[in-house]
Amino acid sequence: MIFKLFALIVAAVTGLLGLLGMHQPVPKPLPTPSMPTSTPTSTASSDSTGVPAPSTSVNAAPEPLRPVAMDMPAGTHPATKADMSKFLSHNWTSTANKYAVIYMGKSQPFNGTEEIKKEFNGNVPEGLRMLTYDPTCNAVQTAVWFDGNTMRTTAWGMQTLRGCQIDVEKQSEEFQTFMKQSDIYFNAAGDRAYLKRADGKVSEWIVATN
Repeated sequence: MIFKLFALIVAAVTGLLGLLGMHQPVPKPLPTPSMPTSTPTSTASSDSTGVPAPSTSVNAAPEPLRPVAMDMPAGTHPATKADMSKFLSHNWTSTANKYAVIYMGKSQPFNGTEEIKKEFNGNVPEGLRMLTYDPTCNAVQTAVWFDGNTMRTTAWGMQTLRGCQIDVEKQSEEFQTFMKQSDIYFNAAGDRAYLKRADGKVSEWIVATN
């Protein structure tokens, strides 16, 4: 009986100690120190003296100017009434230089000046218009009229817009030779106009987007 009582006491004490042990804080493991990492660095290339080599840049050579005058392409025809209606209602930009624009679509009917009336014996040509065009360097205003598909001009006025290099200035002057008097031609598709000078050379124009 004594031994049974002693065994019960031992079991009770053991159970109590086990219960108390469940509520003891569990020590947390210490964090493992992280190893430092090295970041690779880039170095500029250098010569044997250790001085960084200078960077080199390639400058593109300026494109040569396209010639204004050209031979008449095959498949063109003198402008018809429908072609002339299109020519008068649109602005046209040169395929040789996109900054050379004939503002035909913005031209306005013009009653002429006293000088023009004297030139035509007191009258003005039928359909006379005041036209502005910009051959890259100089803005030109001129009175223009049409005899069929032939464009004729009179009463010139010029305003310098910007200084141009010699080659651009020469191109600008050549544009003007096509504006004094030219025959208007169109290609078969009707999307390119050609101004034909007296020497047979032509300049090519497409409808301007600006």
